[in-house]
Amino acid sequence: MNRSLLWFLLAFLGCLSLSAPLWADSIERGEREGFMEMFFEEAPHEGHREKEEISERHIKPITNQVYLSECGACHFAYQAELLPSQSWERVLAHLEDHFGDDAVLDAANLAQVRGYLLGNAAETSSSGRAQKLVRSIQGEAPMRITELPYFRHEHNEVSATVIARPAIKSLSNCVACHQRAAAGVYSEDYVRIPQ
Repeated sequence: MNRSLLWFLLAFLGCLSLSAPLWADSIERGEREGFMEMFFEEAPHEGHREKEEISERHIKPITNQVYLSECGACHFAYQAELLPSQSWERVLAHLEDHFGDDAVLDAANLAQVRGYLLGNAAETSSSGRAQKLVRSIQGEAPMRITELPYFRHEHNEVSATVIARPAIKSLSNCVACHQRAAAGVYSEDYVRIPQ
């Protein structure tokens, strides 16, 4: 074994041993941060990496003001990339009974919202998260983001007791736990589960 590799391994093991108390503390607090990510993933705010993360890991924030004002007036305005176009078509086709509410839009606003959602749906995205959502449905078109297999997999550790907390109430309340959901950031780095 060459000497520089040996020094690297010793330094690496030293870092791991120094970080063990931090790791143990985070496990004790119930945080879901990945141990290796703590050391090898650059912070989201660091220059060149931020642009790469936005396209690969995160979902684009909403840019259509009609969608934001019409849909965001009643609930969190979900990013278009969270559902495939088939699902958005189904949602838009049933606005008179939009999960129990009347959400009918006038023709002009409906055309704008439809164009935005279909033009930015999950299958059009370069985001790795959106691509995983699409792959998980295997051709189906669920109307709820919470019905997506990838979504269920990512939230399988969240108990019914946690979901029932007054500050959460439903898995569809993304902003309750995902502090930067409005910006399209659903990374575990920004998850804080309210008490």
